[in-house]
Amino acid sequence: MLRGGWVGIASGVVGTLIGLLFLFIFIWIIVWFARSIGWMSRSYRYSSCNRWTWWDHDEALEILRERYARGEITKEQYDKMREDLEK
Repeated sequence: MLRGGWVGIASGVVGTLIGLLFLFIFIWIIVWFARSIGWMSRSYRYSSCNRWTWWDHDEALEILRERYARGEITKEQYDKMREDLEK
């Protein structure tokens, strides 16, 4: 009788843990899906945060930023070239 009781309790605990695992996976999938939709729907362009979306990526501006970061060009040259590229 004692043995059957422990088996029943163990089965209940294991079943609960499996249920929680599937609940966690389900919630994770929903969050991942919501975040991916949110990322794709953002319409911001280059901003003060230097973020860009995959559909408006400008490689010339990225190269210009890298040259400025490496110290190859001055701030004035960077500003002038950026203005020219953005026209």
